Amino acid sequence: MSRRSEVRSQQSAGGSGKLQTEKGGLRTGVSKTLPKGWIEIDLDKIVIYGKGKKPKTLTPNNDIGLVPYVNIKGFEKGIIDEYADVKSSKLINKTEILVVWDGARFGLTGMGMEGAAGSTL
Repeated sequence: MSRRSEVRSQQSAGGSGKLQTEKGGLRTGVSKTLPKGWIEIDLDKIVIYGKGKKPKTLTPNNDIGLVPYVNIKGFEKGIIDEYADVKSSKLINKTEILVVWDGARFGLTGMGMEGAAGSTL
């Protein structure tokens, strides 16, 4: 039985229509009810977000006044091979949560990086 037909049969049998996993009956999908004590709030009320950008100065040399440029390679593997000027960069610190916005790694998240956010973060 396919996932789609499983949902249809649950709904037609008077079930909730929520998908059930095959292990332990855990719910998957989105529930419209929140756990007791939780409230619903738009993310933009509690999260500050911004996108990185390509800085004006980007060099392989770690010169004075430059910061690590955190691109996908730096983000995924911790390999920093470019450095950026502070003035034209979107700076990030180790406590910020980073999300890949573009490309094949879209949605990848992490934290603990410091420097200039790359254009895909």
